[in-house]
Amino acid sequence: MMETFLYILLVLLLFYIAVFVGRNWFLALHIVRKRRKESPMIPSEMIKDFIGKTCSISLFNETFGITGKIQAVEDNWLKVQEKDTCRLVNGDMVRDIRMLPQKYQK
Repeated sequence: MMETFLYILLVLLLFYIAVFVGRNWFLALHIVRKRRKESPMIPSEMIKDFIGKTCSISLFNETFGITGKIQAVEDNWLKVQEKDTCRLVNGDMVRDIRMLPQKYQK
């Protein structure tokens, strides 16, 4: 009984470490690229194609993303209109942008 508990605890601990290290690895890689002054991961020219469309935006440092309409892109900053708030998002922290299906576009 105690051995089974220890195995389960070990598996959960390894899973937690894998998730925690994996998530922070992307953030660390991003910081290194920024210090080397490499180009941003998502070019602002490509982000401009999403202006006026409802999108789901995933960020490096957040578990949940942002869902809203991209209103403007200036100097690597995105202005996103959510249901009742407006947010400014640093373009360097964007992991990916996914346009929502047509039925969510207003």
